Amino acid sequence: MATRSKVKILGSTYYITTQGSEEKVRKIEEEMNAQLGELMEQRPSLSALDALVVLSLNLMDQLTEGEASTDRMREQLSQYLEDAAKARMELEDQKRLADRCRKELEAERARTGRLSRELEEAKAQPYQEAEDRRRQAERLSRELEEQKRQTARLRQD
Repeated sequence: MATRSKVKILGSTYYITTQGSEEKVRKIEEEMNAQLGELMEQRPSLSALDALVVLSLNLMDQLTEGEASTDRMREQLSQYLEDAAKARMELEDQKRLADRCRKELEAERARTGRLSRELEEAKAQPYQEAEDRRRQAERLSRELEEQKRQTARLRQD
């Protein structure tokens, strides 16, 4: 809401309408009077009007410089935001890649586990076959011994 404020500059009273607070208006009034006082002290030949023109030019220069600085900051901020967006996208890509790699690693671990079990089974298989053959040979040997005894008994009878 706009308010009407009374300011006194170099002894003259002015009324301004502003959106700012009364405190802000007083600060501006004090600063303006201080700068005008400095100008008139440095150059005593300046009239109040000339001092106001010089101060206005200085303030316009500061304003223009401030706007340029603000524009540079906006450009820099835009670049930072763009860089941050790119970094976020790259981070998401890296997360997806890490997830894919994690899944591939889990699959490879499962495959390695399966292959290890198959290898152990394959290593055990020849021993098992050899053990089966040994048992079969022992059984056949016992059967042969039994047949020999039976043949020997039959010859005795």
